[in-house]
Amino acid sequence: MMRRITAASILMLAALFILPVGIQPAVAAGKAGPIYETDVLTYNGSAWIRLTKGQLTNLTPISATIGGGYASGSGATISSAGIGQFNGALTTDSSLTALSLVIGGNSTFAGTLDPTITNTAAGGDRGINLGITQATNALTGTLDGLYIRATGYGTNSSTGRVQGGEIGARLPDGDATKAAGAVVGMYAWSDAKSGTVETMRTYEASLDGAAGSTATLATAYQAFNNSSGTQTTSVAYDVNEGSPSGRKAFTYDIRGQNGETIANSTNGQWDIGGNVVARGTHIPIIKQTVTDYDAQAATLTIAGLLGGIVTQNSQTGASTATTPTGTEISAGITGAATGDSFTVLYYNRGNQTSTITAGASGVTVYGTAAVPTVKTATLTFICTGANTWSCYVVLSA
Repeated sequence: MMRRITAASILMLAALFILPVGIQPAVAAGKAGPIYETDVLTYNGSAWIRLTKGQLTNLTPISATIGGGYASGSGATISSAGIGQFNGALTTDSSLTALSLVIGGNSTFAGTLDPTITNTAAGGDRGINLGITQATNALTGTLDGLYIRATGYGTNSSTGRVQGGEIGARLPDGDATKAAGAVVGMYAWSDAKSGTVETMRTYEASLDGAAGSTATLATAYQAFNNSSGTQTTSVAYDVNEGSPSGRKAFTYDIRGQNGETIANSTNGQWDIGGNVVARGTHIPIIKQTVTDYDAQAATLTIAGLLGGIVTQNSQTGASTATTPTGTEISAGITGAATGDSFTVLYYNRGNQTSTITAGASGVTVYGTAAVPTVKTATLTFICTGANTWSCYVVLSA
C-alpha cells in the first residue's frame, strides 16, 4: 500500500533531526559536546553544516563557512568533504595526541591553524601530515604538496621582513640534560621511485622581481652560524657528508652558471673545469697543451697561447712569432677585464733566431723579443684596457 509523503510529514521529520537555523552548539577545548543519536544538520546563514553522530568532536563543513573558530578536544577529526572555509582560529588543546585534518576539497583558512601537540612516543611522530596524490592522467602543471605565501603591503619606508615561512628543530631551552642524535631544521627529498623523470631537484631557489623593482643585494642561498656553543667541525655546505661511501657519487659537486664545474672525484683533490687540479698538500696542478708552429713566420693563436706552451720550428732565415691582436686575445678569454693576465712558455726549437712580434693592433711587446735557437722565453700577457694587452718577454739563460 503506498502512502503519500506530504510536506507536513517532511517538516515533522526535519524537526526531529535538524537544529534551528543559525544555531551552532559551542564546544570548549578538551570538553565533550552534546550527544546526538544521528548525524545532525544545521544552517549557519549561508550553508548547511553536518554535525557527526556522537559527541561534537567531529565537524564536517559541506560548502560551508565556519566563523568564530573551532576548538577541538582529544582525538578530534576535522574534515572538509567539499569546499570549506575556516574563518576563525582552528586550535587544539595541549594534551591532544592526534589531530586529523582531512581536506577533501579546496579549503582555505583565514584564521590560525595551530595544532599544538605533545607526544612522548620514542619512535617519533608528525605534528602535521599533508599529502596530495596525482591521478593517473598526464600531469602538465605543477603538483604542490604545500604552498605558502606571505605578502607585504608596507610603504617605502618599511624596514621589516616579509618571510614566506620558518621551520626549525631544537632541544628545550635551559635544559642541558636533553640530547638528540641530530637536530635537523628541515629535511627535503625528491624520489623518482621506479618512474622516469627528466629533472630532479630537491631544493630550488628563485629570485623574482618585476621590471622597475630594486634590490640592493639578491642572494639565492645564505648560511649563518649563530651558535654560541662548541662545534668540533662546522660546514656551511656539505656534499654526501664528506664521503660517497654507501651513496651515489655526484658527477660534479658544483656547476657554475656558465657551465663551469668543480669536482672532487679523488679524495684530497679538487678538479676545476678539468684544467686545474688542486690538492691539499701540493701546489695547484694545471693542465696544459703544447701547440707547435712549423713555420719561419708563425702567427700565434689565442687558443695556442691559452694552452700554456707554444713551440716554433724557426728555419731558413730570421723568423718571427706574431701574437694575436688585442681584440682576438680579449675575445678568447670570457669576461676579460683590465688586470687579467696569463703566462705562456715559448720554445724556439728551430735553427734560426725568432723574434716575438706584436699583433697588428692592441698589443705592445716589452723585453728581449729576439729568442735564439733552442732557447725558451716566458711571455706574460696582461690586459691594460679594452682589447689592449702588454706582452712581457723574459728570455731564458
